[in-house]
Amino acid sequence: MLTVLKQELLLRLRQGATWGQFLFVLIISAAVMSSQRSDSDLGRVHANAPTQLVLYCSTFCLLAGPIVAAVAGTGILRDFELRVHEFFFTSRLRAWQYFLGRYLGSFLVTGLLFTALPLGLWLGTMLPGDVTHLGPFRLAPYLFSYFVILLPNLLLTSALFFVAGALTRSLFAVYALGIGLFVLYVISAGLATGIGSRGVAAVLDPYGMVLLSVESRYWTPAQKNLSLPTLDGALLTNRLLWSGMGLVTVALGNVLFRFRALAPQLPRRAQGGAQPPPQSAVPSVIARPQAWRSFLHLVRFHIRNTLRSWPYWLFLALGIVAFFMETSRRAGASSSTKTMATCTSRRASTSRPTPTASARTCVRSPRAAAATHPRP
Repeated sequence: MLTVLKQELLLRLRQGATWGQFLFVLIISAAVMSSQRSDSDLGRVHANAPTQLVLYCSTFCLLAGPIVAAVAGTGILRDFELRVHEFFFTSRLRAWQYFLGRYLGSFLVTGLLFTALPLGLWLGTMLPGDVTHLGPFRLAPYLFSYFVILLPNLLLTSALFFVAGALTRSLFAVYALGIGLFVLYVISAGLATGIGSRGVAAVLDPYGMVLLSVESRYWTPAQKNLSLPTLDGALLTNRLLWSGMGLVTVALGNVLFRFRALAPQLPRRAQGGAQPPPQSAVPSVIARPQAWRSFLHLVRFHIRNTLRSWPYWLFLALGIVAFFMETSRRAGASSSTKTMATCTSRRASTSRPTPTASARTCVRSPRAAAATHPRP
């Protein structure tokens, strides 16, 4: 296992794509921090406040799913694409040693790659420009963001992508899983935000963004500038729960992985009789008068293949669920806003002072005013 781990680390660290991804994360995080320094919407909260740094890291980890998929999802899949898996299958290595060695190497490289995120956030504070919303440098928030927020998130996502690539032997399945994870997170975050409970957010929020927002919702600007979220209660439960889910995913993938050249297939029912040779869906001869018919034939062929693929129906179902959840959330927000506006207007009308007797005597008709003050 250590041999495979060492080989994976050396291979990844010698690739220019790894350092290109590192540089990309570094530049993007520095640019985000540099732009947030002059953001007037922050108010009295510093751009490098501990709560802001934690939220930056959790948000970027969600949006950087394709980078994690490109690094961790191709750990074993790369050997099959390059057709070098036979060397490992015929060696003295066991399946679990090969599997865990590849995963540990991919996870360590992913963790090294994302050290660029807190480093870039710190570099963003050092760039020339407006320093209105910058506070003093403190090392603890950067370490907290990396070890408490980033590493558990990377443990979960890298495990999912790695196991998907190892079992399906398909890069399409890896990126399809990334899209599905993003949609599922939007759904779960909407549920956790709508309920507003720390316990529910700890279970439904794998990245910790909603939980951290709920945790610091009622903090004063001074608390946000000085305090870190405490690693106990709901936050500790969230981190342990989803880190454990990542370890369970790796263990399950290790049990299911076998030294096979092909991915495991679902069993099919045997059919009697000889099967005819497969016919090509594309016509072999395309004459000029039949161009329109050939075009329609190809359109039907691709539509039929799309409707028969499971990713299409999975993404369609997730999109419909996300659409209805977002619609209901917006409807609930608008109704609550109208309710608050109605209550405010009622309070204003009931609290309006009634005119006193002296004020009422001052309001007289024009005839009374003329009789009191006759014209000369």
